[in-house]
Amino acid sequence: MSKLTALSLHTFRPGAKRREIRDAQSPGLYLIVQAKPSRTMSWAMRFRRPDGRGAKLTLGQVDLAAEPSGPPALGGPLTLAQARMLAAEIARDRARGLDVIGQEKARRSRQTTAAATAAANSFAAVTREFFMDHKTKKWQQRPRHWRADARLLGLNYPRDCDPANTEPQVIPGSLAATWADKTVTDIDSHDIHTVIDEARKRGLPGLPRRNNGISEARGRKNARLSLELVSLGAATAQGDRQSLCRRLASGRAASA
Repeated sequence: MSKLTALSLHTFRPGAKRREIRDAQSPGLYLIVQAKPSRTMSWAMRFRRPDGRGAKLTLGQVDLAAEPSGPPALGGPLTLAQARMLAAEIARDRARGLDVIGQEKARRSRQTTAAATAAANSFAAVTREFFMDHKTKKWQQRPRHWRADARLLGLNYPRDCDPANTEPQVIPGSLAATWADKTVTDIDSHDIHTVIDEARKRGLPGLPRRNNGISEARGRKNARLSLELVSLGAATAQGDRQSLCRRLASGRAASA
């Protein structure tokens, strides 16, 4: 068993086999050196869970910086000093009887669920879903001007296509581009004001301009649609996808 130092970390090279080097100063802490051709080095802890089962917890990748850049975070890059700090913190939690492995699995599960929820409720996903599913209530057909609606939001569909199986072109600078990863529940009054102001000054991306000056008409054209977008968050948070579609549908008539 050897005491690791910040300097000695630079001497480890990947070999034919994966290696685990135990740190003599920090109980349970190991430096993991992956086998060739990988050049990856990481930190991990080995210990027993409250039920007696052996466990391994990966702390993060090795950071060879001379000085720590901030407090240690599980899953982030860690210097030797940070890895030891994190290992000591985990040891204290274990001494209190906490199941750190179970906690870490729960944390990762929450992150995965949150990421999936955010992706499903992103502006890009919601607008595409709307144009895939929306049809007129009376005739159960797509609205006559649905492609114009899509362009207003920044999606350019080919003529005579079926949006249910066609991937649209995203118009650069449009709402679909600017708000692509933005969750609709996060659209606020500042976002709306910015959209309206840009429409007044520069027009709507992807749509022709009728004059070159500041246009209040352009602002009004996008204002009512943008205000409708404020209500997207409430509809999505309540799981009311049909209400969400109707709000989006009203955008074309409002902006005409």
